[in-house]
Amino acid sequence: KRSAKAARCVQADADTFNIADALLPPSAIVHTSEGHTHLHWYIEDCTDPALLEPLAHSVSTTHSKKATGLDDGWAINKLVRVPGTTNTGYSTPGHKKYIPGAEPYEVTYELTGLTYTYADFSEAYPPVEVAVDQFKEMGTLPGMGEALKSLKASPALMQMLNKTTVGNVDRSDALFLLENELFRSGASDEAAFVICHSHPFNKFAADGKNNSDELLWADILRARSK
Repeated sequence: KRSAKAARCVQADADTFNIADALLPPSAIVHTSEGHTHLHWYIEDCTDPALLEPLAHSVSTTHSKKATGLDDGWAINKLVRVPGTTNTGYSTPGHKKYIPGAEPYEVTYELTGLTYTYADFSEAYPPVEVAVDQFKEMGTLPGMGEALKSLKASPALMQMLNKTTVGNVDRSDALFLLENELFRSGASDEAAFVICHSHPFNKFAADGKNNSDELLWADILRARSK
């Protein structure tokens, strides 16, 4: 996220959301699979990611995932599908969305020609105020011992720290729960990073991502704001 220098759109992973329920019609609709879309609103007069991301956050909070089907992935570094590529998730055995017999889905898009000013979009979707700067650089990291000593005693946290598997919880949810328990126990972002870094819930390291540290740091900042 800290590498984002400019953006031109407010985006939403609409998933199964009814596009007609959007407070402003999107500038572009990307069809990612049958009945699933990504939405983009073109902003004419703003390219600052730190200003546009809170608008995407507002879209997400206005249309809750549980009530509308719109996904809550509003971050500026959210991965979205590109028109002209192919979505093979439903046709790949072993993929979590695999459907036997499904064919790869060609990602297409349509343009409405609509554009918005920052002020106009903000009037419909007031930017969400975040409690922390999600673009901030990582500070000096404490050692593991120092990080643990900075925490208030918490049986719930100790129980989570002693877990070696996520059990029947989604991996992203397990990491989010650990991060929030650390915050409740008084952990700084840097202390949370050190503790999560070597924990089995660190899905980024478990997946062998080359940029796992950067992804974990971004996830901690995102969890803090949520």
